[in-house]
Amino acid sequence: MLLALLPAALWLSATSVQACHAGQDYDGPPARPRPSEIILPAPGLAQDTARFTDEELARLNAVVDRISTQAPDWSLSVSRTDGAAWSHNPEGRVFAAASIGKSMTAALVFQLIEEGRLSAEDTLDAWRPDLPHAELVTIDDLLSHRSGYFIAQDSPGSAPQSPDQLYARLQQDGVLFCPGTNWAYSNVGYMLLGDIIAATEGRSFAESLEARVLTPLGLEQTYAVETGRIRPGLIAGHHDGQALPEADYAWPYAAGPVLSTAEDMVIWWRALLSGAVISEASLEQMSAEGWPLFGHDQLSYGRGVQIADFPVGPGAMLMHSGGITGFVSVVAWSPRHNVYVAAMANEKTTSAEAALWALMQALDAPSDPELQ
Repeated sequence: MLLALLPAALWLSATSVQACHAGQDYDGPPARPRPSEIILPAPGLAQDTARFTDEELARLNAVVDRISTQAPDWSLSVSRTDGAAWSHNPEGRVFAAASIGKSMTAALVFQLIEEGRLSAEDTLDAWRPDLPHAELVTIDDLLSHRSGYFIAQDSPGSAPQSPDQLYARLQQDGVLFCPGTNWAYSNVGYMLLGDIIAATEGRSFAESLEARVLTPLGLEQTYAVETGRIRPGLIAGHHDGQALPEADYAWPYAAGPVLSTAEDMVIWWRALLSGAVISEASLEQMSAEGWPLFGHDQLSYGRGVQIADFPVGPGAMLMHSGGITGFVSVVAWSPRHNVYVAAMANEKTTSAEAALWALMQALDAPSDPELQ
C-alpha cells in the first residue's frame, strides 16, 4: 500500500496546525501490543531438508490454477519452518515489491542505531532543517508514521512525484498534525529515512541497501531501484487486465525501494524476523506495538512491519503488504501455520492477501473440497 488514503475521520479533523511544541501528548488511535501468539525471534533457516508431500504440492499447484485468472502472472512462495519450500515464478521475472521495501528501510535504520551512528530520538533538523517542525520530528516518528508528514494520494493517472517534489509540498502545506501526536501512513516519511541513511553512510541509499541486506542475504533476484539504473526482467504491470506502459519504479525511493520475487521476499522475511539482520532488541522495538492501520480492527503498523491478529483463519502474523501502479504484493510469517508466505501479482486490482491465505489453506485444510 504505497499510496494510501488517510481515514476520513482524521482528514476531516485536520486543520492547519497553528503551533507545535515539544512535549505534546499523543491523542491519536491507541497503540495495540503484539499478539502473544507471535514470539520472536522467529524460526530461522531450518537445518533439516524437509519436503512437502506430493499431496501438499498438488494442493499448492491447485491454488496457482485457481488464481491464474486474477492476474496475468503471479510470483508465489511458501517456506515451512521445518525447511520445506515451494515456489512458482514465471520465467524468473521480477515484480515491484512496493511497500514491502519499507521493512528493509526500517532494518537499515535499526542497524545504524545498533552501531551508535543514529538514535531513535534524533530529530530531522540535523538533516532537513527546512522542513516544517523538523526540530520535533524524530527518527522514531518517521519509522512509526507519527511525524505528521502526509501527502494525500493524487488523482488516478497523475504522474508520480520525486522525493524533492514531495518535500517542496511539505514546505508549502505543513504538517497534518503536530509531530508525535497522531498517526498517518506516510510514504514521504520513509523517503526521508532513505535520505538519513544515505547521509549517515556517505553513499546512496541503494548502495547501502545492497551492501547491508541484498548481498549478505544472497537475494540475487532483488534489485534496489534507482532512476537511470536498468534492471532486467521486470514483468509488465497491469490494471483491470490492461497492460501498462513501462514505468520508472524508482520514484518511491526508500518507501518502496526494490523489485523482487516472492521467493526472495520469503528469504528476506525469514532472515529479518529470525534475528539475522537486526538484533532481538531491535526486533522487539520494531514489532512490540502497532497503531491501527487505516482504522482496521485486526491490522496495526509497528516500525516497518504490519501486525495482524485474525482470530479466525491465519491467526496472528507479522507481515507487510504493498501496492503500486500495476502491482500488488504481500509477505507474512504465520506462527499458527508454521510458514512464511509471499505473493506478488502484476495486476493492481487483485488481492495478494487472498492468494497468501489460499496458500496457507492449501497446507492447513486438506479436507476442504475447494482445495481439491
